[in-house]
Amino acid sequence: MNATGRDEPCPCGSGKKYRKCCRERDVALARQSLPGNFPADGESPFTALILPEVDETIDRLLCRMEKGQCENVEAKLKALLREHPGYHTANYAMGVFRAMVLKDLDGAIPLFQKAVRVFPPMPEAHYNLGTCYSQTARIGEAVASLRKAIQYSANDDFVAEKARARQSRPWNGSC
Repeated sequence: MNATGRDEPCPCGSGKKYRKCCRERDVALARQSLPGNFPADGESPFTALILPEVDETIDRLLCRMEKGQCENVEAKLKALLREHPGYHTANYAMGVFRAMVLKDLDGAIPLFQKAVRVFPPMPEAHYNLGTCYSQTARIGEAVASLRKAIQYSANDDFVAEKARARQSRPWNGSC
């Protein structure tokens, strides 16, 4: 896998952070090249559509959400999801909105489930799914999702670190 750090500029020259640009693709390619490591747990190889312009829009919306500037974010995410209902990042972003802003964990779970079904090596979606499961007392599913988050993360990755910490207490915390 690429040795570029997740918060460093992407080597493709887009000017974006690596984690917001080519990281998902690189992780998927690295998993495919490791015999016995991918597909995991009986998963089949997959093909996923990558829409950089949609991802960029979603990144901006998620950044606004992180800053507490949620006005019109839900409407824009809903519009993206209507336009791209099977797109993993659109489902993931709407899941984050439902979990974090609306505090609707039961509504967020199917969105995270779809994101990981469409794009299995998305550790952030597995982590958020596991966290939502833990908050709705679905501990077995929480542990399985957290394990997937670790599996699809680089071992020293921030998401893997958070997932390991949550595994020790899957029934506490929030999404």
